[in-house]
This record gives sequence, structure tokens and C-alpha cells, in this order.
Amino acid sequence: MSRLPRIPGAAAYNDKVALAVDATPPIPYVGRLYVAWSRLDPRSAVYEIVVSHSDDAGATWSRAIRVSGARWRNQTYASVAVDADGTLFVAWLTYDRHVHLDRKPDAATTSDAT
Repeated sequence: MSRLPRIPGAAAYNDKVALAVDATPPIPYVGRLYVAWSRLDPRSAVYEIVVSHSDDAGATWSRAIRVSGARWRNQTYASVAVDADGTLFVAWLTYDRHVHLDRKPDAATTSDAT
């Protein structure tokens, strides 16, 4: 089991954490940290992919939210990246070996990514 910093919305079982840093201008988003991982949903006993961000070098984190495309059963191996124009990408693998990708063009906020 991977250890996560104190992130609201994290579960009792979190696995396979991935981290990305936004290195794209303009300020204030340059330096934002994004973390994505597999979270076991205790209500359904299904793994889902969630993401959170920090604007203070990891001292505090936004609430963990489910990635909008991650609605299939049992997702794992989250990957996260930010491209040159600030678009946030989260990819993951399903247990039946399909790769999925979700993107958020304005990565300034992840609050509507569910």
C-alpha cells in the first residue's frame, strides 16, 4: 500500500501513486503538483482513479476527486502529466487490459473533473 500525504477523500486503501509538476507558465499554476492513484471505493469494493493537487509544495492538498472517464470497474496504474499548454492528462489501465486517457484542458482547477 502506498502512503499518501493527508489528502481529503483518500481511502483506507490507496495504491500506485503517480506525480506530475506543472512547469508551464503563466503564474500562478507553475509549480502546481498533481498526484493520481488507484483508490478502493469502500462502498462498491471497486478501484477507481482519483487526482488531487497542491499549490504549496505538498503541504496541503485539494480533495481527491474521481477522474471523469474513470467509471469502469477496477482501474489501476494511474499516470499523470501536464503538457506545454497546461492541459492535465491522466491515463490508467483497467483489469481487462484497456488503457484509458482523460484530459482537462484547464488544469487550473480539478474540482469539476468527476
